[in-house]
Amino acid sequence: MLNRSLHLFLSFLFLFSSGLPDILFSREKILEYKSTIEVEIDGTLDVTEEITVFAEGRQIKRGIFRDFPTKYKDKVGNYFKVDFQVKEVLRDGFLEPYTVQNKSNGKSVRIGNNNIFLRPGRHTYTLKYQTNRQIGFFKDFDELYFNAIGHGWNFSIDKIEATLILPGNAEI
Repeated sequence: MLNRSLHLFLSFLFLFSSGLPDILFSREKILEYKSTIEVEIDGTLDVTEEITVFAEGRQIKRGIFRDFPTKYKDKVGNYFKVDFQVKEVLRDGFLEPYTVQNKSNGKSVRIGNNNIFLRPGRHTYTLKYQTNRQIGFFKDFDELYFNAIGHGWNFSIDKIEATLILPGNAEI
């Protein structure tokens, strides 16, 4: 019995010294994700995303990234590409450095400075960008095909809000 208790204790000690609790008890997450999508009369989208994170320096060390697909295939198999242009990037209301990298299916915006670690806590990133060709114009209807929060997040997201602003006399 003593041998089994010692074995359980050592196993427990190994788990807690191996970094597993950091993963299990990490509170790093996206606290709030707000997307405001403004549709221009020509179909261009002006998008503002406010991404509030809680950073502990585990995965969110220097900043965050946001991936954007820019290459699509439509229902009949045609390939097309959308434009994507970053207009502004802020962290906690101040300009933040960023880079845009090419990916096989689009772009990745890397937000933050490689030489500076974030202080742990709450940070709000604001990403403003413009994209086009996200609206399909059909005979009987128009369709907005756009993922308002992206994909590939390694964190839970506590709250999501998306606001769509249509041009002038547009009807839903």
